[in-house]
Amino acid sequence: NVNPEYDHPRWSQKTERMLGTKDRLDTIKYNGYGEWVEDLYKDMEQDRKLFF
Repeated sequence: NVNPEYDHPRWSQKTERMLGTKDRLDTIKYNGYGEWVEDLYKDMEQDRKLFF
């Protein structure tokens, strides 16, 4: 799971590179599946341990 508000220990997760290009896009929380998966995480503390 990716939350752009939490950096990976070695790099920022605020943007991601589109495969096959040099384009960088803003990262979307839960990899763009938030509408379908955010309920799975509603009772979990939204902290660094949840996002990697």
